[in-house]
Amino acid sequence: MSKENNVKKLMASMTDGSVAPAPKSLFAGSISSKPKKLKLFVWEDVLTDYTSGVMFALAYDVAGARKTILKKMGYKEHPELNIKPKIVSKTAGFFCYGGG
Repeated sequence: MSKENNVKKLMASMTDGSVAPAPKSLFAGSISSKPKKLKLFVWEDVLTDYTSGVMFALAYDVAGARKTILKKMGYKEHPELNIKPKIVSKTAGFFCYGGG
């Protein structure tokens, strides 16, 4: 059945008062069947002041992670965000000693 026929059938069901289920092919590809997963993006050895710091964000993609960090830091530009981050999508552990 073509998309045009599906649309006509759907429109007809709307005008005669009956409700027909929408054909699957009408909406095929419009909704992702796989939900996006959050990932942890980690920038190490950044924000250095005597010792290195770390920036991290939980986001769906690196652009979203950068935007989240910029928002948290008051939208101040940080060249370190141009560095490629470590992307964590499995169990992992990190640590960072304090220093001064």
